[in-house]
Amino acid sequence: MFAIICKFSGVFFMRFFLIFILAVSFSFAFDFSIFPKAKNGEIMQILELAPLENEDEKLVKIEFGKNLELDCNSYFFTDGNLTNQNLKGFGYEYYKFKAKGLLAGTLMYCGDGVKKEKFVKFEPEIYKKYSSKLPFVFYTPKDVKVKYSIFSLDKSEILDKKAK
Repeated sequence: MFAIICKFSGVFFMRFFLIFILAVSFSFAFDFSIFPKAKNGEIMQILELAPLENEDEKLVKIEFGKNLELDCNSYFFTDGNLTNQNLKGFGYEYYKFKAKGLLAGTLMYCGDGVKKEKFVKFEPEIYKKYSSKLPFVFYTPKDVKVKYSIFSLDKSEILDKKAK
């Protein structure tokens, strides 16, 4: 009889423990409602990075741009503006990106006239330390995409040679 009660209480305890762990893990999910709402004509874009080993040896390059159908020339936008802002009362930071979309490029002759979709970048790109603990939050115009690349430190040395 005692063995049956222990077996039942063990199963009950395991179920209770599992439900408790799930409830706690969901309660600690990041709450994006603390950030300001996107204003007219802009959207909030969120970059959440997966946990990695040795995050302190990684960098994230963040670029802003648009996908456009273009010819063989090289194009870029000239008027991007990125500002870093703090979320008052919480200590988190977010970024506001503004641009009018002034496109510039080379004027080479493209004999075939074929257009391809290209990601055309705005000039301010940023490099941030890799962090899976806090998301990166961006407010951009609706037609602007956020692209990111992850870089890893392969080797680090101190230069000890002197110029002659």
